[in-house]
Amino acid sequence: MAFDPLILTTSLAVAGVIAAIFLVLSVRKYPKGNEKMIAIWTAIREGSNAYLKRQFRTIAIIAIIISLVIVAAFGATVNLTYGSEIGLSILAVCSLRGPLLCHQRERQIDCGS
Repeated sequence: MAFDPLILTTSLAVAGVIAAIFLVLSVRKYPKGNEKMIAIWTAIREGSNAYLKRQFRTIAIIAIIISLVIVAAFGATVNLTYGSEIGLSILAVCSLRGPLLCHQRERQIDCGS
């Protein structure tokens, strides 16, 4: 049987996700602490959310510029249609929006509990 790197990487990815789920569940079973600890945790959480929001905005601007340069470079060297250029741009925007939506969803879950 030949070695297939795709099976190896997929297996490792699945194992990583399972390990991450196990770790999250094992940490969440412990109490959050007293009121002072929760107040400190809330302050740290708000600061980290503000920092991440700024980082995502900065990275999004840089990524959009880089994706436009890549699309322009491919457009100059390869005969791309406008549909594929628009598709590449949408792909870049969606790949940046995913982590931000995930972070916002996580914040809603933590603040709601």
